[in-house]
Amino acid sequence: MERAEISQEERKEFQDHLNRFLTKRKWKRREFESKTIYLKEGVNYPPDHFLEKPRKRRLPPLSQGIRKIIAFFPERGYEEKVQDNIVNTGKVKDTFLIGAGVQYFRECFWGDKGPTEGSFFLPQPVIRMQYANSVKEGSTSSFVNASTVQLQSSFREHLVSLDNWFDLFSEQGLYMGDFNLEVVSPERYGRGKKGKWKDTDGFSVNINYLNQNIGDAGFIRVQTKRGPLEVSDIGFGLERILWSLYKTPSYFDLIGPISETRNLRFQLVDSIRSATLLGMSNISDKDQNSYNQFKKFVKYASDFYGQFDLFKLIRHYHNFWSEFINPQRGSTQTYYFLDREIGEFVHESRDL
Repeated sequence: MERAEISQEERKEFQDHLNRFLTKRKWKRREFESKTIYLKEGVNYPPDHFLEKPRKRRLPPLSQGIRKIIAFFPERGYEEKVQDNIVNTGKVKDTFLIGAGVQYFRECFWGDKGPTEGSFFLPQPVIRMQYANSVKEGSTSSFVNASTVQLQSSFREHLVSLDNWFDLFSEQGLYMGDFNLEVVSPERYGRGKKGKWKDTDGFSVNINYLNQNIGDAGFIRVQTKRGPLEVSDIGFGLERILWSLYKTPSYFDLIGPISETRNLRFQLVDSIRSATLLGMSNISDKDQNSYNQFKKFVKYASDFYGQFDLFKLIRHYHNFWSEFINPQRGSTQTYYFLDREIGEFVHESRDL
């Protein structure tokens, strides 16, 4: 199947549409160090650090704040989609583990299913293994990718969804003058994409709150069995949106629990957080590829076996992930499963 390319003429047309859309909303285009940046009128670039900005007063408790964000798009007519399992067990194997909300529609792209009509909202927990060895402030291997998706989209409809995201941020109390948008060059768009995704092309814009990237708006062309399909895929890291709002000193204060994050064991927290998501998604050694990825998290946690409260961490993250997927294993069941898996690594290392 050939690559779905966007021509230079089309790219210029998309850029012109974006210019008109943003200019009407008082954004100004600037060129900065070979980057095309959009800022609100009168705003300077580069931006300050976002934690230096005072947070909004009287914020709701975190769990209530999450529910307000998740309810926004369904209340505006977007159909919510939820996957029960982030392990890819379908016929189309684009990746071993779900890494983006748009993958919900992979059967429409590369399978026998035709395009699904409508506008969709997907608060999708994902795992991105490329971050597993570089855990740091604002970056973890697992997070909630909250996205809006529309198949058979026009660029105008894509911009309508982007406008809805702007409305969400304003409603939550994030000042739009603190945002900047960066157009992604064609060369950078394809960087790092693997499998079937490397044959897609797109016109993409990074969306930043002050100096923190929180998401991107991609207008994607996918080559399907039935020909090219244009897709609006606008996605944000939910935890990064929350960090922008609540402005906790550390990102890990937000995802907690404090009993572990105060010890600065961020890699450990990340490994249990991701292993819990996979464990409650009913992962097993029947699918060796995804199971091998899971074992990487388990192995790291085994190095600290007995030095932390495994049950407390699993219960904390099981409760969090359960807001977004239907668990295939309960909290206690997930604990016994992970405890056994971690214990096997501990016994192996002692036997050496």
